[in-house]
Amino acid sequence: MATTDNTALDWDSEYEDNSSGFILLDPGYYPFTVDKLEREYYEGSEKVPPCPRASLTLKIQLVDGRETSVFDSILLYSGGTWRVNRFFEALGFQKEPSVADPDKLIMKPHWGEVIGKQGWVKIKNRSYTTKNGEDRTTNDIDGYVDPKDWNKALASYQQASQSAAQPVAAPQQQQTQMPMPAQPQQYQNPYSMD
Repeated sequence: MATTDNTALDWDSEYEDNSSGFILLDPGYYPFTVDKLEREYYEGSEKVPPCPRASLTLKIQLVDGRETSVFDSILLYSGGTWRVNRFFEALGFQKEPSVADPDKLIMKPHWGEVIGKQGWVKIKNRSYTTKNGEDRTTNDIDGYVDPKDWNKALASYQQASQSAAQPVAAPQQQQTQMPMPAQPQQYQNPYSMD
């Protein structure tokens, strides 16, 4: 009998491995889906004031079909607005006219619409030492990819998939309530695996 909840097992029970599924990714570009958003509060530091924090869980699909999660925190303070902009741009949202000054374009965060949205992210590895003195390496987000650069991300992803037996489909471009950026005439579908 397989179990996925926290119940007692019999000595003869059959069960699945429910480990976290952490996979250390090779640095590079990966398609992602926003799986989870938690609204938290950051207590502040010497450089950053106390402020709201968006803790994100991104599902990364590997070329061999496996999935892993990568985590990111975006601090919502005036010095970090560029990260908020990059995140929403990567999901296909565009800047909109400001209510106060219609000639000025601003990014209006649509936090309630991010779950399930897809885009591309650049991953890097970061080494750290645990409290127990163990050296570890983890996946970090190097940057969110603007839709105009999705072709570059896809080319890199496809190159990585050449060594895998069966590449997976990259995320489909999603419709938002805001128009997508205009694409050049030679634009090709960034998700085409042809």
